[in-house]
Amino acid sequence: MWTERKPFGKCFELSSGDTDSNIKALISPEMGMSLVSFTIGGIQILDMNRLGNFLLSRKGLGPLILPHFNREGNLPKVDIDELNNAFPHIEELKKLGVEHPFQHGVGRYVTWYAEELEDSITGILSGDMGYRGYKLKDLAGFDFEAKVSFRITPDGLLIAFEVTGEEPVATGIHYYYDLINRDTAKIEVTGKDNKNSVIR
Repeated sequence: MWTERKPFGKCFELSSGDTDSNIKALISPEMGMSLVSFTIGGIQILDMNRLGNFLLSRKGLGPLILPHFNREGNLPKVDIDELNNAFPHIEELKKLGVEHPFQHGVGRYVTWYAEELEDSITGILSGDMGYRGYKLKDLAGFDFEAKVSFRITPDGLLIAFEVTGEEPVATGIHYYYDLINRDTAKIEVTGKDNKNSVIR
């Protein structure tokens, strides 16, 4: 269901509906299709202390990685100095020592087109789409197409990616967890092959 949430804008909320161990996810297409809240049984999983970092530079909560990882992607095909007014996060990244204007890819810094079903939301992005007067392929340095879907399952939150590009692409989600006890915390991830991996 769509809901207006400050400071994230129009968001889509997914919920398992089970009141005891209710799983809720809040996704903001306006803020890079980011996961901006994720609760299980009323307990916030994301580190909300990182909200300020997220709003300034997408370093916090659950922003996407797309279409490249970290600072390894192509540079924009436009003058980077020209981008500072349209993308204020660039100055914030520079303050942190990050020279790439779109660390982890342009996908986390732009508004996505979203299609919703009753139990899922899919964000769609392509290089031919425009944002603040620029084609996304010019900002990314190459053409690409991407879809990311979020859906609540009985076991948790399922996030699926479909990404292609004229250059090698990388995708994922960069969570900032609120770990109560970092020494004993475990995260279980189920891969496409249905094998589980435990991350400590």
